[in-house]
Amino acid sequence: MEQVRASTLLAVLAGLNLLDYLTTIYLVSHGYNEANPLARKLMELGIYDPVKLSVTYMFLLFGFLAERFEDDYTWMKYPIAALCAVYAFIVVNNVAWIVHSLVYGEAA
Repeated sequence: MEQVRASTLLAVLAGLNLLDYLTTIYLVSHGYNEANPLARKLMELGIYDPVKLSVTYMFLLFGFLAERFEDDYTWMKYPIAALCAVYAFIVVNNVAWIVHSLVYGEAA
């Protein structure tokens, strides 16, 4: 983990967050329900898109800051890596549901 930069992890996190957004939008538009209650509420309010994409851009901004001040952000590597693992699980789960919907038909 020492050779991995915090900025690299934040870029990965931003990418995973974007993939989560895209796969979630696909699934919801095909009849699936959002499992995250906060995201579900944001969708009901019609502000899910700007909020989710703002979070993605925030990760990228932090990545640029981390690149500039790497020594000050070294402590962030482990929590960021943990968030990457969580988002990777979410994206894999979403993709599995997309494949399921393509193979077995749309959600009921």
